[in-house]
Amino acid sequence: MYSVFVVEDEIVTREGIRNSIPWDNTRFSLVGEAPDGEMALHAIREMKPDILITDIRMPFMDGLTLARIVKEDMPWVKIIILSGHDEFQYARQAITIGVEEYLLKPISSGDMLSTLERIGARLDEEKKRLFDLETLRRKVRSSDQILREKWGADLMAGRLDSRSALERADALDIDVSAGAYGVMVIRSGQNGEGESSRFEGIVESLVQGRRDVLLSLPLMGDRILLMRFDNPEEAEDRLYSLAQAVKFEGERKAGVPLSIGIGPAVTHLEEIGRSYGEAEQVLGFMSSSRLHNIMGSGEKKHGDQIHQAKGYIDRNYMSPDISLNAVATHVNISPNHFSTLFSQEEGLTFIEYLTRVRLDQAKRLLKMSSLKCSDIAYEVGYGDPHYFSFIFKKNTGISPSEYRRSEKN
Repeated sequence: MYSVFVVEDEIVTREGIRNSIPWDNTRFSLVGEAPDGEMALHAIREMKPDILITDIRMPFMDGLTLARIVKEDMPWVKIIILSGHDEFQYARQAITIGVEEYLLKPISSGDMLSTLERIGARLDEEKKRLFDLETLRRKVRSSDQILREKWGADLMAGRLDSRSALERADALDIDVSAGAYGVMVIRSGQNGEGESSRFEGIVESLVQGRRDVLLSLPLMGDRILLMRFDNPEEAEDRLYSLAQAVKFEGERKAGVPLSIGIGPAVTHLEEIGRSYGEAEQVLGFMSSSRLHNIMGSGEKKHGDQIHQAKGYIDRNYMSPDISLNAVATHVNISPNHFSTLFSQEEGLTFIEYLTRVRLDQAKRLLKMSSLKCSDIAYEVGYGDPHYFSFIFKKNTGISPSEYRRSEKN
């Protein structure tokens, strides 16, 4: 049985996929759906579906952006892109992301089921290959892995100069091409061999499949992640985002506090030892309620950036093109890190905050103007009046028309 998640802002299409396919009679299970990428992302990370079906154009986070994030975090997920736009540029971008299928609307239930079966066959093949590989791994632990761990430990201890590190990395097929490196030290409050093994298994499951994790090393009871990023400018944001995910998910699954230290991002192999040393010095600096920036910019900077972001949202909420990416770009933070920081500072997600601003303005217009509900929807940034009514009722319990009548009584 393979799990499927659907992201589609057109309710007719979404309901069509949900209701026209006889899921109970197939080997596929529909585990969730959402009208937008931003709303879907958290659920996708929680459910970890095998297959993602997503529209390419949506009001907040579009399908290509969602596909990029999902492929980066969960590269095993197979993605089907839906589009009403027969344009080569979309297909080309989808191919570079690693999308499995690109389908043009309208799509019949037969076409969708055939597409799912094709992907299911690919998943069957991958599962068989993974099973065969795991069987070999259970028979003998690879000497290559032992050498990789020794290489990493030598780097942390500063026992390798740049040339030696590069030569050994090349021999072990470790990617040390240009970019930036970062170190994360994770320590568990668990004691005992069995509990320590469980902690390491939990951490491994959280980072498994991530392309930016170069090595995951057991060292003196800790778990050390050595990471490489293609874009040095995003290295620190990515480190913080992963650290928060590991801390939150790791503590939830392990049931004990995790101490995490992050070293500064460096660009040369011989500096990794320094990064590791600083990560050890700040071990435990991350509190359970907030992810601290240890690079010197401090919480005030983030507070200012979130304040600027809220101001930008308050001024531009009526634009149907406003998105998490646009706001993150405005305050010069990567979208993933901005999403994390915003949730921490405000206690609600970007989309929840934007929705609250829009609905507050809609309530004001419903009370103080004679505009039609459909016109109010456009005034506050919703291109689809039906979707506006759905969101309004979901958040208030009543429709816009009922709200207007209640305020006049």
